[in-house]
Amino acid sequence: MQIKNLCILFVYITLTMPALLHAASPFTWHTESDHELTIKNKLKIESVYGRNLRLLNNDNDTDEIFVPARHIWDLEILYNYGKNTYCNEIIAMKTGIRNRGTWGAPESIARTASTTIRDSESVVGAHKHSINLHIPIIRELWLEFEVNKALAITPCNRHILTLGLFPFQLGRGISLGSAYAVAPDFIGYNPADAVQQFAPGIRLSGSLAPAWKYDLYGAILDNKSDTFENTNEKIRGQEYDHRFNQARGYGIMNYIFAMRSIFTPCTNNGVKINIEPYLMHSHDDEQKVEFIGDASSRLTTIGAAFEGSSKNFEIGFEAAVNMGSQRVEGIDRNTSIRTLSLVDAHKTVDISPFPVANYETSAVTIANSSVGMLLKTDSPDSRKAYIRAPYTVANQKRINAVPQTMSQNGKEIPKKDPSDPIEPTLFNSPNRFHDPYQNKYLGSMAVCDCQYNCNSCIQVAGTFGFASGDENPNRDLNNLGDSQIDGDYKGFISLQETYSGKRVRSAFLMSGSGKIPRISSIPADSEDLIDGSIYASQVSQFTNLGFVGGALWIKTDIACHEWKFNPNILSYWQTYPSHIFNTQSGRYDNNRIANPHLGIEGNIYIDTVLPHGLKLSLVAGFFVPGKHFEDIKGVPLNKDEQKIFNNPNRSGVDIDRVPVHGDDTAYFYNISLEYSF
Repeated sequence: MQIKNLCILFVYITLTMPALLHAASPFTWHTESDHELTIKNKLKIESVYGRNLRLLNNDNDTDEIFVPARHIWDLEILYNYGKNTYCNEIIAMKTGIRNRGTWGAPESIARTASTTIRDSESVVGAHKHSINLHIPIIRELWLEFEVNKALAITPCNRHILTLGLFPFQLGRGISLGSAYAVAPDFIGYNPADAVQQFAPGIRLSGSLAPAWKYDLYGAILDNKSDTFENTNEKIRGQEYDHRFNQARGYGIMNYIFAMRSIFTPCTNNGVKINIEPYLMHSHDDEQKVEFIGDASSRLTTIGAAFEGSSKNFEIGFEAAVNMGSQRVEGIDRNTSIRTLSLVDAHKTVDISPFPVANYETSAVTIANSSVGMLLKTDSPDSRKAYIRAPYTVANQKRINAVPQTMSQNGKEIPKKDPSDPIEPTLFNSPNRFHDPYQNKYLGSMAVCDCQYNCNSCIQVAGTFGFASGDENPNRDLNNLGDSQIDGDYKGFISLQETYSGKRVRSAFLMSGSGKIPRISSIPADSEDLIDGSIYASQVSQFTNLGFVGGALWIKTDIACHEWKFNPNILSYWQTYPSHIFNTQSGRYDNNRIANPHLGIEGNIYIDTVLPHGLKLSLVAGFFVPGKHFEDIKGVPLNKDEQKIFNNPNRSGVDIDRVPVHGDDTAYFYNISLEYSF
């Protein structure tokens, strides 16, 4: 009832405020010396409510959000020179400033990066902090100039160089989009609002012929060679042959290079055609599978986009394929960690040392090695339990002397003196080492949509598309070590993408931050897996997804001004199958495949410009899960999500009721007011 009253109040304010406002065009100043300055300002205030957006589970009371109000403020300052003197701007500069925040939640404004904590040689944990002040951020900042005039040359066509933070995408923004820095958990009317900052880059653009334009683009996404602190940071200690050479080193960068041509051939009878072939290469030297920097990637995407229209009909198409590979380095999972005794607030718990080889509990232990004999747990699957070795100089030397290869997994670590009865018996854990391997990229995607304009007020549209999928190549899915071999990854990989449709839009499932995560692959509950991990891999981007849908675009006059209505419906399915989850046994059935149908989404977009220029927008939608979510019902959260729920728990009591995936209907609304000049 409270939510309903707030909605009514919000709509009432929306309808009464326009009389107090006066719309205006952007402020623009011209000078006789051919300088021009334009200032644009936009403020958007919105309210959001959502239910079952993460787990599709009505029994989970944590899967619900309500934001009475949040805001996005954008200020853009654009300067250019030479428009009157040279017929075109020869120099331009733009600054885009943004402030975004949720009212009543200052910790949502911004957060610092996560930093690990080290005590001596052991890793205790990680921490990050929120920034609770409404600090403006630089979202866009670039300088652009015409190369022809700067170099005093006079070719037939213009060529323009742009440097700084600016948006750039290939085609529809699937293979490469503009979402460099994205606001977390952002559900709203426009997915572009989630982009907090554009990537720093350089672009050379121009035309080689009247119907032929081009773009050459490069961006630096991450540079770890900018300071001596970064080049000397010890992050490679887990890699083979880097135990005594742990520094990151020079030349570690993540960058993108892209090129495209845009053809707009001349046609007759009102036919318009736009063809855009493109190529993109991503070079990432520092990815993380288990440890920072234990993998590197070389991804190349080749694709083409097409747009055409003739009288009342429009059609668009895009397709792309991935090439390249990811190299995963060989690693030694042995680490030093700190162990602590549990203490209640009003009573100390006396924990006796575990009676193995008569060793007392040490403050620092060596993970992924074992002391004494191999033990069996009391669990039905009889997984092997390994006791961690006390941290001593002698033990450390023995463990470090083991050859780094998978053939040593589970084997006894040789004693310095085999005849010494006091020296402890140590074993490598069964998954201490994994050898290097390579994943080849073989993903593909295609989307198509069309629209027919029945008249000036009604248009109908349809769409279909697919993105290939595959299991997580860096996860043991059937047996221990099965991810540690060379293989193919057939799932499509998109970069910086927030695609949610063009002529048929998705407000729920299709990509973007804050949307429903989907199961991509499920590991087997093998007896050889000693970590007990049965959590599924999840994705939310444009991969492992097929869809078909339709939409209506309706314009009509209400209360003397124009309203636009856009209802959509889409049906989704997985393009790569996953296994059924058995809630009785708590395991996955490798012999039974889950139904691929993900479900049906319905939504409606409503927007209008009220008197005096105030824009009102509303999007509301629902998602009805399909047979797929019924088949995997009961899947537990992954470890990272579980930590979020356990983090505030200071009682030391395990939580019995763990949130899991369900198959209940999800729904949400987002209503906003926007005023700009």
